[in-house]
Amino acid sequence: MKITKSGLILVLSIAFANLSLSEPVEAGCVKRTCISVTTDPKAGGIVIKATQDSPGSTTKPKPRVAAKPRAIKKPPRPKPIKNPQVKPAPRKWAPVPRAAKAFAPKVVAALSLSDTLTQLIPLRQIYTQPSSRALTGIPIYFWTTTNPYFSTITQVLGISVGLSLTPTFTWNFGDGSTMQSSSPGGSYPLGELTHNYRLPGQYQISLAISWAGSWSAQGSNYPVIGDAIVQHLSSSIQVLPAPTYYNQ
Repeated sequence: MKITKSGLILVLSIAFANLSLSEPVEAGCVKRTCISVTTDPKAGGIVIKATQDSPGSTTKPKPRVAAKPRAIKKPPRPKPIKNPQVKPAPRKWAPVPRAAKAFAPKVVAALSLSDTLTQLIPLRQIYTQPSSRALTGIPIYFWTTTNPYFSTITQVLGISVGLSLTPTFTWNFGDGSTMQSSSPGGSYPLGELTHNYRLPGQYQISLAISWAGSWSAQGSNYPVIGDAIVQHLSSSIQVLPAPTYYNQ
């Protein structure tokens, strides 16, 4: 089969496109530094971990050749001397050289760096208005000093990591009524979270604040992994019966 020049260019273009699509991309890793952001529900915070691996090197020097012992020449035998009192000189032998020690190459271990940071979300309070002597049938305002967002920027192993979380507020008014909102509420007259109690009594108020969000590094965004961070706040309020008026 004959392939023309234009057909060859098309085949090569398709091949390079397939190679670029099949190359895996690891999320959260930039320049040998991998970052993971997870939740810690027990501590009420976000854990930021960074690891950086640099390949080690092993030097392999040339092995030294062991020195070969030199050949020892035997001295000529002395001729007999007529004078028996003269003793022949002792033979001198060259010392045998020691074997050279084997040289062990120095191994450089791979360098591994790691850093762990924990960003705790502040725990606030809840309030009511009126705070005491509330009356049945009259709206009571509820709010919390918790911020409607949590954001921070931190540095781990030289890389800036941005964190952004938003809360969801779930109120339980203690009389079987609940309300969910993205707003922390407010006092009169700007507050939007109100509740009317029909019967007098002492009520236990509880608030569950659930945090979720994302983090970013080097221009890329990733979701925070793990179970939601839930903060629990509680308070109590006493509700009195409203006065009754009769019209004549």
